[in-house]
Amino acid sequence: MKANIDDSSFGPQADPCGEWFERAVHGDETAASRLYRHCVPRLQGWLAARIPETQAADLAHDALALAFRKQHLFKPGTFFMPWLRTLAWRAAINQSRNHSREKRRVLAWVQQLQNVGADDPALDERRLGALDRCLGSLPSSQRRLVDLHYHQGRTSQSIANELGQSRSAVAVGLMRIRHKLRNNLTCLEHEA
Repeated sequence: MKANIDDSSFGPQADPCGEWFERAVHGDETAASRLYRHCVPRLQGWLAARIPETQAADLAHDALALAFRKQHLFKPGTFFMPWLRTLAWRAAINQSRNHSREKRRVLAWVQQLQNVGADDPALDERRLGALDRCLGSLPSSQRRLVDLHYHQGRTSQSIANELGQSRSAVAVGLMRIRHKLRNNLTCLEHEA
């Protein structure tokens, strides 16, 4: 049995979100805008009480996009926000699991690198040099993304607002940068 985060125990409430969602699914841009303005800030606040705020901002946007992809699961006449919170919470759990897995993989990789060059301080300098060269080879726009996200700790949404891009474009850009750096560093490791 799947659990839903439901507010129905508080009695019947007006839910314009369900109606806006149905209209937005059928192409009503005004309803989609109202739905976004109404739901995303509330969902972000709800998530921020449970997960780090930087993740909450991105996850609130992702959850609304996921709702449109899973529109066939929404039952008209039911409350939209509890369903959206359920989608967001499940996405947060999946994100946490994926992050934990990635962290374990990275830690294992770092451990392996430490074991390989444990007695060779020159190897550590070569690795740092390789990372500097890889970062230096990135176009300035990608270096700026790395700086804003990893050095300044900014969210994808705040970067997108500053650069005039969509949040998903920033997130995809960061993912591509990570893959590019990982591949370049792995190639440089094998050459050394």
